[in-house]
Amino acid sequence: MIEPVHEVGTLLNAVEKVRRSATHLTTNWFAAPAQAGAWIGRQVLSYAWAQDTLLIFRRDRDFIRLYHVSPDPGQLAAALVGLDRLMPCTVLVSDLVGMPPQVDAIAAIHVGNGFRLYRSLMRMVGGAGEAGADPTVEFAGPADAGAVAGFLDALLDRFVDQPPDLDEVREAAEMRRILMVPHNGLPAAVLWFETTGVSSLLRYWYVGGEFRSQGLGARLIRTYFDLCRDLRRIQLWVIEDNCAAIAIYRYYGFRSEGLVDRIVVRDGRQA
Repeated sequence: MIEPVHEVGTLLNAVEKVRRSATHLTTNWFAAPAQAGAWIGRQVLSYAWAQDTLLIFRRDRDFIRLYHVSPDPGQLAAALVGLDRLMPCTVLVSDLVGMPPQVDAIAAIHVGNGFRLYRSLMRMVGGAGEAGADPTVEFAGPADAGAVAGFLDALLDRFVDQPPDLDEVREAAEMRRILMVPHNGLPAAVLWFETTGVSSLLRYWYVGGEFRSQGLGARLIRTYFDLCRDLRRIQLWVIEDNCAAIAIYRYYGFRSEGLVDRIVVRDGRQA
């Protein structure tokens, strides 16, 4: 039975219960308590037990993101079989993150139980390269949230990029995590980052179609590097076969770290 999550402690206790009994633990649930708490506040988290495997569901637009915490791959496979009963008509998306040999084995279990491989991402890392704040780059403010959300929504893949909702954009703007180059009051280019401690995640970096090849992306990244000059590490995710994007990241000093994200999708089916 699927139940809503009302408290972070419920998930922490459930995850710990699986860990104590695990022989070959497999999981793709890496959310920090603060992030889980935010999702609980939005009432988008629920969970279910499939024998000893914990399944966590997060509603995202018109589909569900699936997370698992399982004692071993065999029990995970058995839990995925039960999804037809739990959610027969729902599109499910799962991000499987880790080193290729282990992740590919878990992805194969999903594919053997009704999922298909949708995209493969790799993580790249680097440091702050050539920096310099640009006067045409500014922080997006809360009043820009709607325009930034619309800008990103038109460019992002809902399964791969996890497009933010309006509340997330507004919160990020309030925390000065979104850089933009405006044009007539609207974003022509956007860079969204999240910094924790001595590292930063480059989450989104996009230039609107009609403004490409005008140097706007370079202005954004140099300004971002200026903000990151005292940090040790910058990381980002990129689609493995997006050669053009990878070439740009390498130009700015990023390199592959070896970590991958296999995104698998189970299409909705009739009950």
